[in-house]
Order: sequence, then structure tokens, then C-alpha cells
Amino acid sequence: MDTKKIRSKIFVVGFDKFPLIEFSKDKFYRRLIVGNHIDRVIGTNDYRDDIGDNISAKNKYYSELTATYWIWKNKDLEIYGLCHYRRFFRVKHHLLKRNEAITILSKHQVIVSEKTFISKNIADAQADGLGREPIKLIREIIKTKSPRYLEGYDEVMSSSELHPRNMFVMKKELFFDYCDFVFGILEEAEPLLEYHTNIIKNGVEDQRVLGYLAEPLLDTWISTNKINFYELPLRQREMGAIKFFRWLVSNLLAKMHLK
Repeated sequence: MDTKKIRSKIFVVGFDKFPLIEFSKDKFYRRLIVGNHIDRVIGTNDYRDDIGDNISAKNKYYSELTATYWIWKNKDLEIYGLCHYRRFFRVKHHLLKRNEAITILSKHQVIVSEKTFISKNIADAQADGLGREPIKLIREIIKTKSPRYLEGYDEVMSSSELHPRNMFVMKKELFFDYCDFVFGILEEAEPLLEYHTNIIKNGVEDQRVLGYLAEPLLDTWISTNKINFYELPLRQREMGAIKFFRWLVSNLLAKMHLK
């Protein structure tokens, strides 16, 4: 099989024109810039989440999910993936390659990050940062809108393990089903959260409440639909001093309109 003929991409999400040090030769990885001031940092080979059908203006609430939404609504692929500018799926000592992803997905339905284990259950961990009210609202929306997912959601929230970061690689049909579920819930939650809490109006970290609340929804979707998943460890990318300095200068010049 010629894997290059399979329309597949992993979109690497970030706010700035961050360096992708290990671009695959077949361009499996592509930058997807999100958030404010995209025009100042976008490159000719980059994607942006503020064109076409998009929710880019809500990035401060949805975090990387505005990228997921944009991919869902604007790209026609056979395999969809999403990771972060500093977090990538790892195979041994290298980043996941196109042919490796396709091979894994021939035997499994979804690639996800390795589970994170914490000392308390997911509900308590999220409540520590967001309060109980948003979690109750999400559960009530699932109960009303998508009741077949309620048991799975309760199981995930009462456990102490999670596939974190809203990261994935999967085929089109499953990706669209996942997005239908997640954004259907969050769309209902958005006005309720603004009305019932003041979390969104507080600090920058707390503003990403919908992005945080979406993390258990991936496992809820996987559990309820009995998805055969494959876990990969994450590689935390750190820039060397020279690369970091070049990146910093480049972005400062862009923001000053000098580049």
C-alpha cells in the first residue's frame, strides 16, 4: 500500500509560528495556528482556524478544540490527527510517522495518548480547578441530550485515569462521530456556563473551562462505543537555547509588524 496516497494529516496546534523541528518528508505534520493575531504569525504552509466554518473567536474558552472544530468542518481527509506544539505521539525514539499511524489504524480504531493516573478521581480533580457547577451542568446535558453516554461519563468521572490533552488520530467516520458528540455537548454547555458561573470571566487559565471539560468526553465516547484504541506515549518537545531565541525574536518582530 502506498501510504502517501491516503489523505492523512496530524495537525499541530499552537498560538504562534512555533518550530516543527521534525517535519516528516511527506508533510504528515502541519501547523494549525489558533487564537488571536493569526495574521501576524501565519506562514505560507500553515493552516489557520479562523477561516471557513469556524469557532476561532471562542478559543479562549475551547482551547485546542477550536482547531478540532475547524478540521472537522473544513478538511476532507481519510485520517485525522491532532497534537500540540510541544506534545507529540511517540514511537520508540521518534515521532509517529504516517506509515506507522496507518498500520496501527488497520488493527485499531483510534490512537490516543497513554493514560494519566492521578491520586483522586477525575470529577474531584476537575472540581479543584473549575468548581462543581460546570461538571454538574455537563452531566445534566449528557443526561438530557445524549443519555446513552451517561453511564460511560459517570464511569470516567469516578475513575482516576484519563487519556488527556484532547489528542487523537482516527479515521474519518469515527472522527466525525466523535465531533458530533463533543461539540453537541459543549454547544449546549456554553451559554449555561456563562450564566451559572463566573469562571470564564476569571484568569486566563480558568477561561479554558470548556477545553478542560471536554477531556473526559473522549474517554466517554471511547467507552460507550466500545472503541478499540491504541495508546502511545507523548513526547514533550523542548527547544534548544538557539532555536528558542530565534523563535522568540521571530514572534516579537511579527507582533511589532517588523517582519
